[in-house]
Amino acid sequence: MKNYKGILFIGIACLILGLAQNALSQENVTDSIKIIKISPKEGTVLKKGSTVTFKIMVHYVLASAETGNVAVNVQDENNHVLKSSMRDIEKGAGTEELTVKVSIPSNIDSVLIYTPLITSGSIATSVVRVKTYPVQ
Repeated sequence: MKNYKGILFIGIACLILGLAQNALSQENVTDSIKIIKISPKEGTVLKKGSTVTFKIMVHYVLASAETGNVAVNVQDENNHVLKSSMRDIEKGAGTEELTVKVSIPSNIDSVLIYTPLITSGSIATSVVRVKTYPVQ
């Protein structure tokens, strides 16, 4: 019977240690977003007056809030928003695909695609990725 108590004690100690390590490792997780796929390919020359469908797949980690959003903002070189789309997300990690159809104005020289991760209740974020496209 003594051997079982010793094994049980070691098992419980390992379980507690594992839970503590897991909690510590989760504290070091920060919000992040990464573009893992984008179409058309970054740097593709866009034609003035054309219509372009952007498909953006992002991988995100939301650690600092229970809920938030991933978004795509299509802007010109003067930061005028041409089109945007947003998806609600929950705490944790995941992948989302966002699609935006945009008419390219004839008076711009570049298009920038911003993909921010926004926590609920926030009005700004520093967690964002950007891709650039020339316009001719």
